[in-house]
Parts: sequence; structure tokens; C-alpha cells
Amino acid sequence: MPLLYWLNIIMYSIYVDTEQARWWLSQATKFLKIGDYTVTDNLEEWVESPDRIALVEILEFSKEIKEKLTHICKTGHMVLIFMPELVESDWCKEFDSPGVFFFVGGSLNFQLNYSQVNLCPYFFWSTKDFYVSNPNILAQLNSNNKTHYFDVLLGRQKSHRDIVFKNIDRDKNIVTYFPTNQDLDLRNYSQSEFVWPSEILPKPDQEIPFTVQEVVVNNQIVSLSQIIPVDIYNKTHFSFVAETVPANEWTFFTEKIIKPILARRLFIVAAGKHYLKNLKRLGFKTFNKVLDESYDGINDTETRVNMACQQAEYLKSIDPKLVTHQIQSIVEHNYNVLMDTDWQQRMFKDIASVLIKYQYLKDHSK
Repeated sequence: MPLLYWLNIIMYSIYVDTEQARWWLSQATKFLKIGDYTVTDNLEEWVESPDRIALVEILEFSKEIKEKLTHICKTGHMVLIFMPELVESDWCKEFDSPGVFFFVGGSLNFQLNYSQVNLCPYFFWSTKDFYVSNPNILAQLNSNNKTHYFDVLLGRQKSHRDIVFKNIDRDKNIVTYFPTNQDLDLRNYSQSEFVWPSEILPKPDQEIPFTVQEVVVNNQIVSLSQIIPVDIYNKTHFSFVAETVPANEWTFFTEKIIKPILARRLFIVAAGKHYLKNLKRLGFKTFNKVLDESYDGINDTETRVNMACQQAEYLKSIDPKLVTHQIQSIVEHNYNVLMDTDWQQRMFKDIASVLIKYQYLKDHSK
């Protein structure tokens, strides 16, 4: 079925619930020969239309949003659900039906019965695009005078990060950890809790309660968490990534893994089962040339994270310069995959393919 299949949706009404969803639709339709159609954010108006398509962006997993999504899925002929922050997978199971298509910020480790699952790689494109616009930041990275093995920037307190903090050597690695799982003003944290990236962004006057808060660097908006800690990277050889979610049923890729890829670094990951496997499915490579990455397939979180920590300990027995030489082709490959892939356009084409599929099925049901 060709991508430029004639999509005649003159009578169609497309509901979008956010300006972001509206923009995604406008970009996806560039890959279609498309007739006249209407786009609305008026749900009541949309419900009265004869042919109903919806693009819904999930920004929070609340009871109210769930009720609204239930109504949309029961009413719409086709519903595209976007979950750029995949911190919940039960909704994928609950809204699994033939007319529903998911776009998620990672991978599911289970098969849905009806719905198709696509990638919504928000953190890939937003982080990459910032560094394409600010190459001077990456240019500050150097490989000289390293004093520590790993940077272990744990962030907010969570159970899998507790395991890392308990097991990681804090003399040979640079380790920071928030003192609580609550949102506090990051500007007041000590150096052992959070290191402000002052070489890129001076501390602002306003309160910064969480790392994903937007800040402005070189007149460009970026999340604080997307800023590479240049000073720390220049002191360490490798990165130990403690991801946001350690779930086994799904993988959520965030800026935490993208920063070491941009900086061409080896990484060990404390996350859910099959995190590395799902990363490789996107075209990246990992480091089984020098590490035992069997931890990625372990079910038990404590065992899995402990095994990851053991690999960090193992690397201390090898000359880091030798390791750096051995992984050179891998880190270059990962950097090129990240930078050469148009992650947004990839998703736009997937959206277009879904819309084409609807029209194709509609035509052949007549």
C-alpha cells in the first residue's frame, strides 16, 4: 500500500486535544495526498460528526483523563493515543482495541491483542535537536585528566536507585542523590545531592523544583535534565544510568540514556528488564564486548540492579583507556544513529500510515 494513497477525508472530523497533537497531525499530513477535512478541539462537536478520528496526547494518568479517553475510544472510529512519557502501561491494555493505535515513549514487553504500537520518541528528538543547535556544549567535552570511573547521577530517590546507592563505590565514582523523593528547590541542594551545570546555565532566580523544568539556554528552551553535566563528564570515563522507571512490562527511554550517547560514552543501566534489548531494537549497540549484560534479562529488580553494579565494579579492574579504545566503534555508531535519525519525521510517517490504513479499510468495506 503506497504512502501517497489518496486519503479522501472530506467528511472526516479529526479531534485533537492539545496544540502539540494538532501540530503532529499537520506534519503527518505532509506525507499524504489529502482532501478537505476539519480539525476540532470541541469534543461535543466531534461526537456529532459522521466519521471520527482522534489524536489524544496523554500528559497525566488521572481519573478524569481516563474517563475522557474512555468516551473518545467508544465514540471514535479511529483513535491515536500518544504517551510520550511512558510511566504507565495498564492503559495500553485497557484501551486495546482494533481502532486504537498507541504511540509510546519506549517499548512494551508484552503483546496487545488488537492495537498497533508505534514509537513516540520525544526525548530522542528534543534532546538531539538542542545539541544540534548548541554544538559548542559537546565541544567542551574532553578525554583528558579523568579522575573517576563512573558518573552516577541518581536524581530523585526511588527504590532501584537506593540499590545503586548502596552498592556503588562512592570513592572511585562521582555519585549524587537527592535526599528525598519529594520535589524540592534544586538550587539549594549540596554537591553530593545535585551538581548544577553552571558551566552552561547559571542558577536562575526562580525556584526549580524538579529536573524536567524548562529553562532557557542560548535563547532555546530545554529541560534542565537534558543539559549534559560537562564538568562531571570531563572527570569520569563512563556513565551509570538509573532510569526513571524500573518496570519489567515496559521500557521508557528518557534523556538519561541520550546524554551519554551524545557524549560518546559507555553506559550501564539500572532500569527494567529488556531495557538494553529494546534500545538495540532502535538501532543502537550496547557493550557486551567488554561487559556481561545478562543483567538485562533478569526478572527480579534487586538482582538485576545488583548485577549491573557488579559490572561497574568489574570495570575498575581494567585500564579505562583500554576500555575506551575497545568501545570506540560502538559509541561512534550510537552517536551517528542518534544524530542521523529524524526521530520526529519517523513518527509523522507512522501517523500518516495509520490514517492511510483507516481510509484503505473503509474503502474496502464498501
